[in-house]
Parts: sequence; structure tokens; C-alpha cells
Amino acid sequence: YAGVSETDGSQKTWSWTVPDGVTSIHVLCIGAGGAGGAVSNWGGGGGGGGALAWKNNITVTPGETLTVKSGWPTTSKMSGNKWGATGGAAEVLRSSTVLVKANGGSGGHYGSPGYYGTGGTVGVGDGGGAGGR
Repeated sequence: YAGVSETDGSQKTWSWTVPDGVTSIHVLCIGAGGAGGAVSNWGGGGGGGGALAWKNNITVTPGETLTVKSGWPTTSKMSGNKWGATGGAAEVLRSSTVLVKANGGSGGHYGSPGYYGTGGTVGVGDGGGAGGR
């Protein structure tokens, strides 16, 4: 799936059809990191890292279609200020039910090197971990 992630707030979504003979899958999602804050005389805080979430042994039916959404990276700043934007979540869904989700990290603060973004969290999954600060 080359090219499924796009920069600056454009989440890429596609469908995946379960192959014949497959009745169980394992899923790993990694959320995108947040953007750093704009630089001033004091520097800018770095963006938080995206979370990692996983789930094993998800029961599926051959021919079933799942929705996959990529976590999108960002270098943009939030509207109206110079704080970094939050990175996008990565997730896999069955219809509207989220099977696995890893949230993106928050953006860093403008002009405050000590106020970096927080790491993304596990939204849905059996395990994984938060992104770094």
C-alpha cells in the first residue's frame, strides 16, 4: 500500500477484502506524531509521538471488507496560533465498529521548549503503548 499516507491532515482511507481461507487476522496500528511548535527566541516544543496499538486473533469472514485508515503526519500549525497540530490516528474498522486504533501525538507549544506535545494513546486494542513526549 505504497503512498497511503499523506502529509498535513489528509487521512487516507481504503478498503481491504479478507482473502479466501482467512478466518483470523492480527492488526498493528501506529498513530502519527504531532508537529513541533513554531520557533521563537525560546525555541519551540517538539510534537508528541504517535501511539502503537495491536490486537491479535480478530475473527473475520472470507470476502468481508474492512476499512483501513492511515495516521497522517503533520508539520502544520493550528489555526490562529503557532502551536503544532495533532498527528492523525491509525485505525481498522468493521463497518462503524473500531477494531484497533492508535491515536496521534499532540503538537508542541510555540516558543516553549519545555512544553512539548504529549504522546498519543491506545484508542482500542489488546496492547501497545503511548507515544513519547
